[in-house]
Amino acid sequence: MNSNEKHKGLFIMFTIGLFNLMMSSADGTLRWITLGIFITIGQIIDWVVYYPKHRKYLAKLHEQQLLEAKIKEEYIIINNIPIDADVVKCIDGGEFQDISNKGIYIWTDRRFLYLISNDYNNANNRKHCIPIQNIKYYTISGDIYNKVDVNSNISGGGSSFKGAIIGGALAGSTGAIIGSRKPVNVNVKTTNTRIDERETILVIDNKYRVDRIILRAFAYKILTKLIPEKDKEYILVSNKTLK
Repeated sequence: MNSNEKHKGLFIMFTIGLFNLMMSSADGTLRWITLGIFITIGQIIDWVVYYPKHRKYLAKLHEQQLLEAKIKEEYIIINNIPIDADVVKCIDGGEFQDISNKGIYIWTDRRFLYLISNDYNNANNRKHCIPIQNIKYYTISGDIYNKVDVNSNISGGGSSFKGAIIGGALAGSTGAIIGSRKPVNVNVKTTNTRIDERETILVIDNKYRVDRIILRAFAYKILTKLIPEKDKEYILVSNKTLK
């Protein structure tokens, strides 16, 4: 039940009363009084029938929201997720396929980078702990550009009999042809859309293999805050400085 349905009785009775107002042959004052009676009946129906239903709906909705909040709180406590943990979208979890195409919490302590799905309704989610020393680097790759869509609407044109008569009277047959044309209106609408196809790539060296986790572009800012020393550009600059 949505918020509008609590006025359902009023709407029904108002519609009936309005129809009665238009179709009735009684004098004007009586018809308006009748409409008022229908509206009053509609309000009574709402108070007796639909308001209680709406209150039950709101109570059930509130109960559901409280339950979801409790489940989320327990999920965060059980997995020791910090309150300020960021959420990013994982495109490909690499070795950790259970987080692919999901939103994930991401945070660090002094030794580990942690990743876990933010789907708190799934109690089987695994928390992945990646030793920071095993992270080779992270970088951002791909294109960001603006897409411009141009839509034009052309109206008018065609021939006008009145215009042809006036044009012919002023300038002969040539004037009749020109005068018969109606003005052409061109309406051009331009839509500018920002397209971000960049991906953040996190490269991990697990002794036996090199693995990659691919995240949305926004994750680059998060990783720069969490582990700035693992930024590929920072590493390259540092190596050049050391040489």
